[in-house]
Amino acid sequence: MGALRDDTGAGGLTGFSVTPSPASPPMSGEARVARCRLRRLLGALCAALLVVLVGGLALVVVANLVGYRSMIVRSGSMGETVPVGSLVLTEPVPRESIDIGDIAVVQPDGPDSARLHRVIEVYGGDDDVIVATQGDANEVADSGLTTLAPSVHVRRFSVPLLGYLLSASGSTAGLLASATMVAAASGWWMLRAIWRPADGPVTGRVEHASH
Repeated sequence: MGALRDDTGAGGLTGFSVTPSPASPPMSGEARVARCRLRRLLGALCAALLVVLVGGLALVVVANLVGYRSMIVRSGSMGETVPVGSLVLTEPVPRESIDIGDIAVVQPDGPDSARLHRVIEVYGGDDDVIVATQGDANEVADSGLTTLAPSVHVRRFSVPLLGYLLSASGSTAGLLASATMVAAASGWWMLRAIWRPADGPVTGRVEHASH
């Protein structure tokens, strides 16, 4: 910033003169490269988060429209097969088609006891199918047997960690975070213009000089 000095000469005539200020030191090549990398990293991160969030929401909507069901894994009983925080899409199938090795949603004590475990034994026939289940990370089978309903949901595929993101997006804090990501992605494009080197006006110090 320049400083204004008020000097009055003989006869009361005044004038202005501009004294250039010392130029700022130019940015080094390493600093420019670091800034460019940071800008690209921030932009890529925001874009990736938005793609994952929007893609996950679209996946859940489409899956429900075609009869699938989505669920979020909140326990580690299935180990690395279906990690905690995974988004799982399940498909309803007739209970007669359940076989050993299927990963199915069973409800041994009603809807509140629903769990996603692997079927390790199958008993009964078409009219009455009973299964034993066990989590892949558990050392022993689940206690008791489960009589299957006519339609049973089995896992078709799962996406690790996506369940956490979608679960958070449904809360107030998650919605705020999602809005922040959108704003950050928009702001990044503006920052590109601000950070891009450009020729600016010559700055100087204005002096009030006498004539």
